[in-house]
Amino acid sequence: MNYQSTNGLSKTEMERKVTYTKALLSGKSSIKKESLFIFSDNLAPQAKNWFNRQSQTGGELRNCITCSTSDSSGIIKSRSDFPYTPIHSTQDIQNSIQLYYNNAEWGNFKRQIKYWCTKACTYQYKNSSEFEHIKEVITKIWQNFRLEKQVLSEEEEFEMELLEEDFPFLID
Repeated sequence: MNYQSTNGLSKTEMERKVTYTKALLSGKSSIKKESLFIFSDNLAPQAKNWFNRQSQTGGELRNCITCSTSDSSGIIKSRSDFPYTPIHSTQDIQNSIQLYYNNAEWGNFKRQIKYWCTKACTYQYKNSSEFEHIKEVITKIWQNFRLEKQVLSEEEEFEMELLEEDFPFLID
């Protein structure tokens, strides 16, 4: 908006901006019910005072927040500012597989890998971050398994290859 003073602020115009923006975003779930107006650092205190006075008369301005450009970085965050916390921890996934790997119980090892691959696939379209997380953990375990050239029976090797066909991300 690039206002130079609060003299140019109009309650009607500010409410129109709020209403128009909400209409543009209709159908989308809002992150916050308040509308945010950002002003230059030197104008922000005056604008805050103006909005407080105007909000006393009711209307859309009751749900508005004002801040300075320098304060906006503490309010507006990008997705990368919030690191993903997995539903299934790396340690839990590894622990559920490691015992079978250490004891060369290849049937159980394959079943656990398949379980986690299937679990990852259930998240593929509804929580891509969880899908990527599980896939990364499983792929690492699988690559180590293949690199160590475990001694497998012909049947076990065939089953492992079938698993790789079913879940190609294991070998990508």
